Amino acid sequence: METTSLRVFVLDKPSRSVAIAEIMHHPYETRLADIWCLLKLQPNGEPGALSVNAAPNLFFVRDAAGALGVVDVLWSGVGWEIGASPITRSRPWSSGRQVITR
Repeated sequence: METTSLRVFVLDKPSRSVAIAEIMHHPYETRLADIWCLLKLQPNGEPGALSVNAAPNLFFVRDAAGALGVVDVLWSGVGWEIGASPITRSRPWSSGRQVITR
């Protein structure tokens, strides 16, 4: 079992996925297990490390093939919604979004 400290950053300007990854300090990637642990701490949208204001919390995670992607987790008011996209898509994200890293 591994203990990991996660850090939360807030985007101060609109940015694309690739640009966010380029400015993060290594190691910035998280694991799906890290996301799962955070979700377990806030199963009903309680206050905590994850933002629950319907804005996505962003994580950079590698898939089984080693490709880096962005996992976005947001509280919809009735449950957690989770999405993922390859970093190469370079999706735009608004300012104020949380980026959670190792």
